[in-house]
Formats: sequence, C-alpha cells, structure tokens
Amino acid sequence: MAIEKSFHKSPSDVVYVALNHLQKWCIRLKGEDQARFLKEKAAVITWLQGFNPSDVLMSDIREI
Repeated sequence: MAIEKSFHKSPSDVVYVALNHLQKWCIRLKGEDQARFLKEKAAVITWLQGFNPSDVLMSDIREI
C-alpha cells in the first residue's frame, strides 16, 4: 500500500477525515443506526471544538 497524499499536520485532522468518510456511508444505514451515528458524530465534533492541543512533546521513552 502506497502513501497517496501528504501526512496530516494535526491529529484532529485525522478525526475530521474519518468523520467525512463515515458521513458518506451514513446514508446507507438503517434509521436507528443512522440516528445513533449522528448523535455520536455530534459528540465527537463538540469534543474536537473544545480540544486544546498541548505544546509539550510527550514521549513514552524513559531512561532507566
């Protein structure tokens, strides 16, 4: 599998792209599932709007 486009600059961009793809499939869902998806989508968008990225670089690497 090849990389077709450039990397996203922000982690939240990945979530927006995923939501965009899911919205295209949402119209194929049954009514109950579609309503559940729209509810969850609204919760994710609300979380993203309040998201404040940290300027501190986090690392899992620790020196022993």
